[in-house]
Amino acid sequence: AAGKPVRVKLENAADTTKSVETEANTTVAGAWQTLTFNFANQAAGTAALDLATTYNKVSVFPNFGTSGANGGGGTWYFDDLTFVP
Repeated sequence: AAGKPVRVKLENAADTTKSVETEANTTVAGAWQTLTFNFANQAAGTAALDLATTYNKVSVFPNFGTSGANGGGGTWYFDDLTFVP
């Protein structure tokens, strides 16, 4: 579905207090799309990007913060993940 939030969290696997999170929203329904996550623009209430930290664990939360009837079901596919400095 379009307009669904997807949150990505990067963290240090050895020290989970070191993390940064950001979000992007889907824009199309039922089709592939490219989502870009800008970690310099962190999600509200989360830590800022710290370039001195080693981030070596990634978690993806499709439909983040949405529950109940609005949460919906379905299957999310991810392909060709690219990390650009």
